[in-house]
Amino acid sequence: MLATIWFVAKILLGIMITFAIFHALVTHFLLWFELRLKSLQGELTEKIPILTIAKSFCIEACCTFIRFFLYPFLLFSEDSSKGKGSQATPILLVHGYLQNQTDWLWFKRKLQENPEIGPIFSLNLFPPFNSITQFSEILKEEIEKIKAETKQDKIILIGHSMGGLVCSYYSEFLAKPGEILKVITIGSPFQGTRLAALGFGENVKEMSPRSSFLHHLTSRIQQSKIPYHHIASQLDNMIVPWQSAFPGHSHSHHNNLVDANKLILTDHGHLRMLVSPKVVHQVAKWVLKAS
Repeated sequence: MLATIWFVAKILLGIMITFAIFHALVTHFLLWFELRLKSLQGELTEKIPILTIAKSFCIEACCTFIRFFLYPFLLFSEDSSKGKGSQATPILLVHGYLQNQTDWLWFKRKLQENPEIGPIFSLNLFPPFNSITQFSEILKEEIEKIKAETKQDKIILIGHSMGGLVCSYYSEFLAKPGEILKVITIGSPFQGTRLAALGFGENVKEMSPRSSFLHHLTSRIQQSKIPYHHIASQLDNMIVPWQSAFPGHSHSHHNNLVDANKLILTDHGHLRMLVSPKVVHQVAKWVLKAS
């Protein structure tokens, strides 16, 4: 019996390792291909060393592998007790495509180390291939529960990847006036991503470059009175090109640019941003900043 269990465990372990390496390899090859084209066309102002891309590949493969182990532990919504009964604005973390709230485990704990931040909640978006508009309805139900529990009428939304689009769509089309204090997005494809061609589902169609959904959403955001903050990385292996992480095209492309509403990193992959002290530090500053 034990021999059978160990045999199955080794097979599962092999599958997880293979998938993590394959996923990181494919996405980083496509990232390198994009950077190579821009370099040949003279559009790349600063060349990214191949060793930097290789380092990112290793980190992303490790992050993907670790996710498999975390997956079973937070499949059901976990509410944070931190900050209940206080005047702190509740925060809702929204995951990306084919992910779940386990991806926020490290990020959430680091945010909770600040006594002025909380309570913090997360949720799971399911089924995984629904449209972003359908996910926004799930978000609506969760927000109503959070508001009732915390006795607060405002909330801060933080979304990674597709989760940033879900947060933005809810804020612009479903939220009550004054309900959303601010929206923070991390590596979200507002202008679409070329890697959408590798995915499946209605949400993937909505995240494809030049989709009517994204055009409608970004047009609304650019006229919005809700404060938005965006984080992007030039080495994001899922958001290609990386500039798509901003709703408009008026932003600067300088390295390590940080201002009132955006942060641009140079060496972070897509999943690494969820375990990055730089990202958590910046998000905490935005959360605590008076709107």
